[in-house]
Amino acid sequence: MNMSMPKPLLFAVGQRINRLTLLERVRHPVWNKVIWKCRCDCGQLQLADTGHLNQGRITQCRHCKATFAAERAIKHGGARWPEYRIWSSAKDRCFNPNAAEFQNYGGRGITMCQRWTDSFQAFIADMGRRPSLRHSIERIDNDGPYSPENCKWATRAEQSRNKRPNVWIEYEGRRMVLKDWARILGLGQSSLAARLRKLPLHKALTKRNR
Repeated sequence: MNMSMPKPLLFAVGQRINRLTLLERVRHPVWNKVIWKCRCDCGQLQLADTGHLNQGRITQCRHCKATFAAERAIKHGGARWPEYRIWSSAKDRCFNPNAAEFQNYGGRGITMCQRWTDSFQAFIADMGRRPSLRHSIERIDNDGPYSPENCKWATRAEQSRNKRPNVWIEYEGRRMVLKDWARILGLGQSSLAARLRKLPLHKALTKRNR
């Protein structure tokens, strides 16, 4: 009995593999190997390793994969996903006047794009699953909306640097909060704040003589 492994399939430009159409062979900039550039039925481009295509591990672009995963999750109790609670809470903050944090969000003009407002699946397709339990959603521009262009997953430490009370200081092409400048200079935050009140910026941000 012949127990040899089946030969890998041969692919060609223009061939369809599930939801993907093969466009051309390209060299991956990181993997340094030749792979396929594909177009998904939704229009998105997707890079795919030949072996992964052969094994059926890649059948669509990552956006469709996330969307279909969200649809299946909701159908089978996906409202328990932490991402669903994050999305729902963000909507509540923007649109529900009875929400505890409404005054800091919807009350001051923070909203959510229509695409996300209408669909959790769209939210997951754009954001993906959060990288870890320590991550939550952060708006890059603290005065901007919840939208694909203005949101990312971030840890609590990363988010703390985007709070409105933070003091941002830009000097010699570097823009950081007071806390980070103090750490670099080996000073306490209160000490650096005092220096900034008394000295010109270039002197306040100069390391102390050892």
